[in-house]
Amino acid sequence: VHNRFFALIAVPDHPANQLIVRDFPLPKPSAAEREADGRLNADPRVYQAALVFAPATLAPGQAQEHKFSLYAGPKEYFTLSRMKLDLESVMDYSGFTGFFAKGLLLCLNGLHNFIPSYGWAIVALTIIIKALFWPLTAISTRSMKRMQAIQPELQAIREKFKNEPTKLQQKTMECMKRNKVNPAAGCLPMLIQFPVFIGFFFMLRTAIELRGASFLWVC
Repeated sequence: VHNRFFALIAVPDHPANQLIVRDFPLPKPSAAEREADGRLNADPRVYQAALVFAPATLAPGQAQEHKFSLYAGPKEYFTLSRMKLDLESVMDYSGFTGFFAKGLLLCLNGLHNFIPSYGWAIVALTIIIKALFWPLTAISTRSMKRMQAIQPELQAIREKFKNEPTKLQQKTMECMKRNKVNPAAGCLPMLIQFPVFIGFFFMLRTAIELRGASFLWVC
């Protein structure tokens, strides 16, 4: 059971037959309490999770024992990895972008070893990412500039062959080839960078290291 920054985890010594999760409402804060503290949840709820094991018949004097590893605390990557837990589901690092989120978190913590402020560590990591992607960004920018430059010619072609789709496509491709413009060159570099920046967003959203961290004059 986990929220944005904290988790309560029970790991049994052998798999349970069933997992049951129940959702209960908690007493709602009054209007006066919400007005006094805007952070209060207007509809608080609690989640109760239970592991159900197969029934067993015990003879007189016989005992059965279940062992659990329990964790209650922050979703801190290195702590959870030492416990060999399912980090992808607990830290929301599943899927393709989760791979990048995990790597960026390790890079951020590595930078923090040299830069004491997490705020400046994020600035440094952003600069490093932009520097690594600069060749792709330059290709994309040059392609978009060339595409922009031939827009008048393309518009003239569209006007001239608007009733001839096949001819329109042929003349458009000839124009792009003549001006050395590749339509995919502007989009492909952006698509390659997209998973990294989505992973960066998820990393910043869930990293417990950033909770309560200050930056310059900002608490």
